[in-house]
Amino acid sequence: MEYKLICADKCRDKIEKLLDVIGLVKSRGQGDVAIVDKSKLSDDWNHPVAIVLDLDQVDQVERDLKKLVKSEKALISITDKHIIGKHEEKFAMVEYQNIRYFSASSNDVYFHADLSYTCKQKLYELEVNLKGKGFVRINKSEIVNIKQVREIIPWFNSRLVLVLFDDSELIVTKSYTKSFKEYIGF
Repeated sequence: MEYKLICADKCRDKIEKLLDVIGLVKSRGQGDVAIVDKSKLSDDWNHPVAIVLDLDQVDQVERDLKKLVKSEKALISITDKHIIGKHEEKFAMVEYQNIRYFSASSNDVYFHADLSYTCKQKLYELEVNLKGKGFVRINKSEIVNIKQVREIIPWFNSRLVLVLFDDSELIVTKSYTKSFKEYIGF
């Protein structure tokens, strides 16, 4: 996300460094969000999204931004190895390595591990986020953990049947067979 910083020069470097650590990128133009010192606001302000800082209290702003950086880093390390799912009104953190596959039905996305859970992510988001973690798309509505596959059986019309270690079977459809074979080096 790009930002435009509007503040006095005396604290610009300190704020820019903190925003850089958070992952925001300094914009040369308008930016996605304006970060503004409240003393610089005017009646003709027209940016659609703005975060207003009280840079008279620059030390407090710095502490708050550092807290945000720490919580962002903690969130990244949790979501890098786990996903949060819901089963029977209870939430659980499940490690990706324990997930057999993800499936989509209507507007819901499920993942199947020791139990079946619902999750907030969309299948296309999971496909991108799980790239390089042993997961591959096998049809329009499923992504499989390749480490959970026990057998691959060639099937009719260029399809494949995947038998998982729990004996469940999934179909690799014709349109995904080529990319699946490339993924496993077949």
